[in-house]
Amino acid sequence: MSARPRPKLGEYIEKLHDALTDLAGEYRKVGERHASEHDVYHTCHTLAKQCEGQAEALAPHAERHAADVPEAADEDARESMLAGLRRVTAAVVGRSSATGMLLLRDLRQLHLEIEEAAMLWLIVGQAAQAARDRDLLVLVERSREEITSQLLWISTRIKETAPQVLVS
Repeated sequence: MSARPRPKLGEYIEKLHDALTDLAGEYRKVGERHASEHDVYHTCHTLAKQCEGQAEALAPHAERHAADVPEAADEDARESMLAGLRRVTAAVVGRSSATGMLLLRDLRQLHLEIEEAAMLWLIVGQAAQAARDRDLLVLVERSREEITSQLLWISTRIKETAPQVLVS
């Protein structure tokens, strides 16, 4: 465990927390927007929970390294209403070439956001190693495995979607 707070490491823990929170929100939006694609809907919601868990697990480390991360916020009524609207719209529109292009765009965007979180985990992990913060390193290792699985899933889904959308 590190002996003293490291504000610069804390700053990157904050960036990572924000990236994970944003990624969780994007997963939920994509899942709702593409509710007619059942695998996308369920996987996105599962991965959103995974990202939220990672963000929550950062809190004690943030405190130790002089960072300030907000506590987990419950989904507010507005977001809940928007999620319902996205689901209804997805059900009405169903599958079409337009929704296929939208799905491909959303998957590309998710890929970039996952890559951002993965890079921040790498940076925080290197700093944790240099700071000899064993507790943070344990979290980094577990979370990097999860984020790598997320990258594999999104890459596979893009490989499946691109030819269906662009060639048919």
